[in-house]
Amino acid sequence: MNGSTETLSGRGQIDWRDLWNVPGLISLARLVIAVVFPFFAGNQLWAIVLVALGLGSDVLDGWLARRMGLASHTGAVFDGWLDKVFSINVAWTFVVLDQMPGWWLWLWFIRVMI
Repeated sequence: MNGSTETLSGRGQIDWRDLWNVPGLISLARLVIAVVFPFFAGNQLWAIVLVALGLGSDVLDGWLARRMGLASHTGAVFDGWLDKVFSINVAWTFVVLDQMPGWWLWLWFIRVMI
């Protein structure tokens, strides 16, 4: 490990400084949305708003990174990881609230992890 960089399974350098820009901060906002989602999902309007914000941030961060010339290996890895965290967190919340059958969560989990 070298300061704020490290190798991720030999696939490229992860430089955590690459996340401290507009697209990276939008990605980090998706993590915050994923964490707070279960607390607001009981209210249908808040659930819709938070899912829309999470999905919108996924589109916006990548578009901005490419447009601003800030696309990076770190951003791509982090974005993929956040997609999984967000979608699985939304799915298990729906199962806990009986808005989705439990077996569906397993299908969603398998699809996300592939």
